[in-house]
Amino acid sequence: AKRAAELVISNKDLKEKTAELERVLYTATHDLRTPVVTILGFLSHLEKDVVDAKGERIASDIDFIRVATKKMACLIDDILDISRIGRVVNPPVCVTLQNMADEALFAVTGRIEAGGVKTQVTGGNAPLFGDRLRLSEIWQNLVENACK
Repeated sequence: AKRAAELVISNKDLKEKTAELERVLYTATHDLRTPVVTILGFLSHLEKDVVDAKGERIASDIDFIRVATKKMACLIDDILDISRIGRVVNPPVCVTLQNMADEALFAVTGRIEAGGVKTQVTGGNAPLFGDRLRLSEIWQNLVENACK
């Protein structure tokens, strides 16, 4: 009976971990799309700017591509961390809404430009408390969904 109870608990833990992994994988693949869209968008800009010999714009395009690529690398590192330890828990921090909004707007610049979306942030000094990475993902997803 004791062994059966242990198996039931182990099975429940396995189901919970599987569900958590599925949620993480869904979020990760969703989040990886944003930098890919940004990279593709700015590669297109870069091609046009090279043809038009717009040096200043070329540097800006390359910078957006670099930032989006670094974001993708961080997301991939997070996935690898999760695959190693089951879950990643970052210590909670206090950041401002403005910080999160700026990061989110920068991360989805490609989609914002592609959609001709206008943005405005108000209440920027409002404090947010939590896992910075997860807060960033939330705000990025909100902005990206609003653009759609």
